[in-house]
Parts: sequence; structure tokens; C-alpha cells
Amino acid sequence: MTINADGLVSSWKIVADSQLAGNGPFRTAREQKDLKGIKFNVRIITLGGQHDLLPLEEKLTAFLTDYGFNASLDQGVSFPNSAQNYLDDADIIIIFPLSDDLEAFCLELAKDHASRMIVCVPSGNDGKFYCRLIREKYGVETVTLRAHDSALGESCRCGIDLAKHCANYLMKKVNQSIRQLRVQNTVVVLIHGIRTRALWQGEVRRALEKSGLVAIPTNYKKFDVVRFLLPFRWTKETSVRRVENDVRSARKKFPEADLAILAHSFGTFITGKLLQNPEHKFGRIALCGSILPTDFDFASAENRFTEIINEVGCRDIWPAVAAKIGWGYGPTGSFGFNRPFVRDRRHESFGHSSFLNADFCNIFWVPYFCDGNLENAGAAGAAPSLGVRIVDHIPLVKWLLWGLPAGFLVILAYKLLFTG
Repeated sequence: MTINADGLVSSWKIVADSQLAGNGPFRTAREQKDLKGIKFNVRIITLGGQHDLLPLEEKLTAFLTDYGFNASLDQGVSFPNSAQNYLDDADIIIIFPLSDDLEAFCLELAKDHASRMIVCVPSGNDGKFYCRLIREKYGVETVTLRAHDSALGESCRCGIDLAKHCANYLMKKVNQSIRQLRVQNTVVVLIHGIRTRALWQGEVRRALEKSGLVAIPTNYKKFDVVRFLLPFRWTKETSVRRVENDVRSARKKFPEADLAILAHSFGTFITGKLLQNPEHKFGRIALCGSILPTDFDFASAENRFTEIINEVGCRDIWPAVAAKIGWGYGPTGSFGFNRPFVRDRRHESFGHSSFLNADFCNIFWVPYFCDGNLENAGAAGAAPSLGVRIVDHIPLVKWLLWGLPAGFLVILAYKLLFTG
């Protein structure tokens, strides 16, 4: 029976246009493909010689090309060609149609290229051994061809099905390519806390870089508790300046990069200072063991960061302690911010430094910095531990801690000056 190839392709185009030609994710993917120079090659492998679907081969190739796929036709491919690398540049390999002559070739091809293959299986042959094998064992996509005779009227949808498959593959490739570029262009600045040489930065840095991110440690040397607790700005300025200089160096080295921050403990205080400086702009920020005040003014810095995740350790007493005995600190690593601009993520059994390892980084921070993925909500309903709550309810700690020594010094000075 002679196939009206032109009429069949026209009927495909009506349907495909309604699904692929308008505004939507496929059009966006095509635009991004052209903009970023992403290649997308479709190789159609056919029987060669005479067969019922011969009139469709070139029409199908042209039809797919019309939708932005770089389609080419290989007619009469034989089994020995499976050892060659001539298909390595193909994003999709279409076998059209599967036949006795192509079954061995198709099976051999599936061993290495299953994720790129679409096999057109004649109607009624779906249950054949080869068809089941390529689908069930190798996961090859299949498109059912209607019977090769009278059913090949407008009921044949193979062109529509193939175009949709190609569109899905294209969108997936474009998304992966854009993601890869975005990830490679993300630089995560690591900022440590007090009383540490920040050895955790090495482990976390390796985990981030295995995912394709760039990670840069900062170092303001070992910061002691006395300077941390003193209520004077100048005791902390040197540390802030050192990290700020490291951030400027990272920006100079990666001028087009999206700078992100991963900060722990006093590093979160430094992050707050960076956000208050209009010079700096960041992408995603992750805080853990946070001592930023609960009322930190994120609103004024809204245009200087993309989003912030705050990892809350429900057994982390130290942010609560810092808020009780220090100036300018808050218990946000123990209780969370519980306000706009920041998303709190609770971890029931975590103390102050429980976050600082490769396992936590791979589970929580790699998805966040790579894709903004916050689907892992941690222990969403977890409450602060008894120890954290006790610290939070102790009254007047700051004034007792500093008031008694200050009063003693005042009395001592008075006696020395006025009583001889």
C-alpha cells in the first residue's frame, strides 16, 4: 500500500504545533540551546532497501528538523557498524523501524547507548523477545508504530511521539547544561567560628568541589572568647576586615561568579557585617550555629542576597549562651529566626558543630548550593532541647556576669583615688 507521506506529516504537524510551537518550556529550551550554542543531534537509523515505511524516512527527518533538532538519516546500517564510534555525537538515536535485520544491531547498541535510544516497534511486535529485552533490561524508550498497512493513515502518530520524546530529551539536556554552567560558576565562601583552626573547611570543601562547585576557605586566625565577649566593636573589626578582604579576593579571581556563603558560629556574625555593606552581593547563604540577632535587618539587605537557609541545632546551647552573655548576638542557631527572609531548618540531635562534615554537606548543602533544593526539611517539628530552654530562661546573666566585675573595678578605683 502506498503511504501518503505528505498528508501524514501534515497531520503530525497540526498536533505537534499545538504542543511544541507555542510559548512554553520547549520554546525556552530551544532559545537557550541557540543562545548558549548547545548542540543537539538526532540520528535516524533505517533498514535501507525497500520496505513499507520507506516514503516516511526523509519526511520524518525533515519533520524533526523543523522543530529545531539537528536530524540526519543513516540508511541501511548493518550490524558490524555497531563497533564504530560514528554515533558518539548523537544525543538521540532513533531506530526506524525495528526489524529482523536490525534486532541484533539494536540489542548491541543498547548495551552502551540505551539512555539515548528510541526504537520504533511495529504494532503487534511489542511482546517479542528483543522488544521486551531492550525495554526491561536496558530501559530503552520505544514508540509503537501502527500496522504497516491500512492503519497507516492519520492514526499513525509515530512522528508526534518521536517529536515529543526529542523535545523532552532536548529540555533535559539544556537544563543539565545550564545547571552545569551555573554550578561551575558558583563560588562558596567558607567562614569559620571562634576558638578553631577551621579544619572542617577541608572536608566540607572537598564535598562541595566533588559536586562541581568552587569552594574558598577564609581565615581570620584563632579568635579567643575574651574578644568575642567584650562589648566593643573594635575587638571584632580585625576579623571582619580579614574575611572581607578574602571575599574581595574571591570576587577578583572569579569576577563573573555567583558568590555564596557557608558560615558557622561567629562566621554568621561576620556574614551579617558583609550583608550590611552595599559593596557586597551574594547568591545563596547557609548559616549554622548562628549567633546573628533575631531582629537582624535583612530587609535593608534584601537586594544583596538570593536566599538564606539557617540550620538550627536543637541541642546547640552556644548561640543561646552567646545571646545571654555577649553583646550584639542572638540565639538563632538554637531557636531559629522564625521570620521572613530566612528559612529555618531544624535538626533534632545536632549540637554546635554537628553540621561540619561531608555527610551533612552532601545531603543538605550540595543540593542547596547547586539547585536551591530545600526539599529535605530536616526534623521540621523538632523543639529545642531542655538544656537550650534552660539557658534561655536564666535571667540577667549578662548584667550579673559583667556588672559585678565592673562594680568591683569602680569601687577599687574610688578607693585608690579618693581614700589613698
